[in-house]
Amino acid sequence: MKQLKKFKGTSLHISNTPFKKTIKRGTKIKTKLDLTKDPNVRKRLKWIQHYEKHQNARLTCRYFGISPTTFYKWKNRYKKYGLEGLKDRNKRPHRVRQPQIEPELEFLIITVREKFPTWSKEKISVFIEKYLDIKVSPSTIYRVLKRNNLIERTRKLTWNFKKR
Repeated sequence: MKQLKKFKGTSLHISNTPFKKTIKRGTKIKTKLDLTKDPNVRKRLKWIQHYEKHQNARLTCRYFGISPTTFYKWKNRYKKYGLEGLKDRNKRPHRVRQPQIEPELEFLIITVREKFPTWSKEKISVFIEKYLDIKVSPSTIYRVLKRNNLIERTRKLTWNFKKR
């Protein structure tokens, strides 16, 4: 490996293997040692090793103080994916629903705002509900106004008092 350090950043073609790949030098390849640096993976691996040694799931659960459901979840993941299966998965949702508003209603809100630029979101909401009999929340009106750059933030006046 020492003689290859001078070739850092160049491609290396691996031959005489079932899968020919071009690997760029300097890229980090995850090994089993990298995965076991994660404390959660290490902890779950201990559970699996204890189970494999004693062949008793309930005993393993009592020994480590975990529920059988939790143990079987990680055991099945380890069985299916190996060491990679013991890593935590991302809990973020794939999609988040975006609030929907009809284009006609959005146009109406924009029109009211352009006609009365000093009105607040609450006043626009009351106006639309009173005269057009359409219920729109102030937060929806705020989102529409913000999306269409119709909100102007004005700074409050600060009073400078002289100290005596």
